[in-house]
Amino acid sequence: MNMKFSARTRLTGLFAAGVCLLALGVGTDFISLFPKFILGGFLMFLGLTFLYEWVYKTWFKLPKADYLIIILILVVIATVGFLEGVTVGILAAVILFAINYSQVDVIKHALTGATFQSTIARPRMHERILQRYGKQVLILELQGYIFFGTANHLLEQIRIHIHRYANTRLCYLLLDFSQVTGIDSSVALSFRKMYQLVEMNNASIVLSGLSAEIMSFLRKSIFINLDETSFHISADLDHGVEWCEDKLLESTGVLGRDTEKSIQDQLKDLGGDAKLILRILHYLEKQELPAGVKIIHQGDSPGDLYFLEDGIVTVQLETSNEQPRRLNTLSSEHLVGELGFYLGSKRDASVLTGAPPPLLRLTAESLKMMEMEEPEAAALFHKFVAHIMAGKLSHLMSTVETLMR
Repeated sequence: MNMKFSARTRLTGLFAAGVCLLALGVGTDFISLFPKFILGGFLMFLGLTFLYEWVYKTWFKLPKADYLIIILILVVIATVGFLEGVTVGILAAVILFAINYSQVDVIKHALTGATFQSTIARPRMHERILQRYGKQVLILELQGYIFFGTANHLLEQIRIHIHRYANTRLCYLLLDFSQVTGIDSSVALSFRKMYQLVEMNNASIVLSGLSAEIMSFLRKSIFINLDETSFHISADLDHGVEWCEDKLLESTGVLGRDTEKSIQDQLKDLGGDAKLILRILHYLEKQELPAGVKIIHQGDSPGDLYFLEDGIVTVQLETSNEQPRRLNTLSSEHLVGELGFYLGSKRDASVLTGAPPPLLRLTAESLKMMEMEEPEAAALFHKFVAHIMAGKLSHLMSTVETLMR
């Protein structure tokens, strides 16, 4: 009220303190000498000011749901009491918050194994099988805080997926919790129903990105034994998707089969004859390396180009304060180090051999000699490299397009 009367000096505060001090020293009898109509006018002015600011002006500022809560508080205070109005307002605000937050989609991305795959660069036959049968894998990236409102939406999304792909049995449900901030105990029933729904389809549940708190909640509150064979726990989303892919390929019988194409077969598919292919192989050096050897070091100058005939290698990003993070795992039929080799840039990541792989190495000097001595063979080799890089780019664009939907 003093601010509205432009009483903005220190004298205002000193005067108010003086009145309180006087009441403390001589009592409050002197207040009866103050004209009541002036005090009533002040109170009426203050009350009308509150009504103007909170009933009229907030109509233009607040969402309608929040405005209705203010009107509700006003009505309860006027008819029942002040404390009751505050209590009703708090309860109404909590209910409104729960309703609004439940409308936030707890599912950041809903994907299938056909549209989203792990960083494992598999043989082309494996990729075709995963695209064909990938709808048997449902991948749900979760986010935010999960409580009874959002948990029920999650359950409905699983039902919708099963209904949409009625001709394709759901075999694996992957729930990624890496972006989940917490779980409320009220979701126990919804999670139990979700488990029963998945169990009816004889499917497995994969949980990834679990924090210690969420893991403890799942074990104690949902009455589900996470140690059962129908559950699998992965450190992160990528390893969880990889596990689902391995199980899917294993069920089709191709995981352990020799499905890889040699470099000779791939060059032949691109139109190369036997003599031209042999001339290309003349410039490639075969290397047999044990597991755990770094063939490319992060930060090094551009070196050699490798073709992986068999086995696997892991591309990893190394930082000084953290453990190396896997960027990609390459199996047979893939090139290693082609970007730095062709662009002449420093290596962005390290490459570590996994299962002992036979490698075919091409140095920059050998490529120059091939271009000078065998231009036709060099043209076929460049076409071969472009074909592999185009396949990688196509897979990357497909993944980006899926995540942007």
